[in-house]
Amino acid sequence: IGTPIKELFDISASIATLKDEVYILSGETLNNGFFTKKTDKGTFYIEKEITKLVYKISNFKNQNEINKNSDVIITPYKIKDKKAIPIQENEFKIKYPKCYEYLVSEKEVLSKRDKGKKPKIPFYLWGRTQGITKVGKKILNPTFSEKPRFLTVLQDSYFTNGYGIHFNKEENNNLLNEINPFSQEKNIFLVQKILNSFIMDYYITKTSILIQGGFPCYQKNFIENFTIPKFSNQELKKLEKLSDKKDIDDLLIKKYNINL
Repeated sequence: IGTPIKELFDISASIATLKDEVYILSGETLNNGFFTKKTDKGTFYIEKEITKLVYKISNFKNQNEINKNSDVIITPYKIKDKKAIPIQENEFKIKYPKCYEYLVSEKEVLSKRDKGKKPKIPFYLWGRTQGITKVGKKILNPTFSEKPRFLTVLQDSYFTNGYGIHFNKEENNNLLNEINPFSQEKNIFLVQKILNSFIMDYYITKTSILIQGGFPCYQKNFIENFTIPKFSNQELKKLEKLSDKKDIDDLLIKKYNINL
């Protein structure tokens, strides 16, 4: 019933540095504009400007926990025209000398990624380019979860260990195609309510696989065909007002015409 979410959103995999422990820092260590990173090689300082927020989705059980996240990730790229452009070594040394010093100390560790088959140039680039330009508002979900766990992130940021549902800011203005309200960024919390509802739980138990321990898989290929039906303006307003999960589930069970 309705439109598959793969037609409403861009569902992407997480970034892949292939050595997260080198790049991810605790945001709680910020002091005088620098983050602190302690390793067996000493204490290093990282310029705040070379970092972005990052969310390890599997760490968060609920929205309150993800809202408190302060982790950041060293991001050696500039984004221009939806393309990730590596910051070249000469520029990096000048703009972020302390971060560069730290990355040099980890150069040998980074060179062993991918078993050293394809060395990165510059050496400090992430292992993969996937997800680098996906920095806007999004809904994140872990790969495996006992129940639906779709969490909103409103800041420019990255994520690991799961998938991101991204809203298309350049919405289709073709007059022949009516824009689905759920594909609009302003309705991110309405989408979250539906994805966290009994309906998604019901859908996943019917269509996904279970890993050892009984946790269903929420990979892209399992969630992308989940559908959202057409809602009237009155129904949208009603869904927006509801906060109790049972009330939301009752409304959606009726809307999806599920006979329990």
